[in-house]
Amino acid sequence: METILPFIIAAIVFGYQIYANFKKEQEKAKKRKPSHRPQVDETPYKPLQREILQREPLSEPELIHPKSEKHITFEDYSGVLEVEEVKRAKEIHKKHEHAYKRLEPYKIDAGSDETNPYGDFDLRDAVIKSAILNRPRY
Repeated sequence: METILPFIIAAIVFGYQIYANFKKEQEKAKKRKPSHRPQVDETPYKPLQREILQREPLSEPELIHPKSEKHITFEDYSGVLEVEEVKRAKEIHKKHEHAYKRLEPYKIDAGSDETNPYGDFDLRDAVIKSAILNRPRY
């Protein structure tokens, strides 16, 4: 407790000095004359303002209503219209076989390099080299 007492006293003295300096600055500020810029009575913009204010008021634009068209209904329409050309195209494409063919899996032989062109590929080594080459720049 005795060690804290000098610090508390120093803080109080420091706070009082700050307050006293603040009051002195307030007194000095009251004694100073406020510096105001003299206002100019005439500005070059007043004639322009008068011209703008004296213009004729703008007339409201005339509203143009779009002409409404009658909705045409198809009375004889039932589904898709079949045209002869469409029918012929469908007949031609029926002959084609567009079925998906299943791909055969690629067989890898461990001993032959001819069947596996990627036999010497090391994924771990590739990841390490990629991390080295693409490291962020700071």
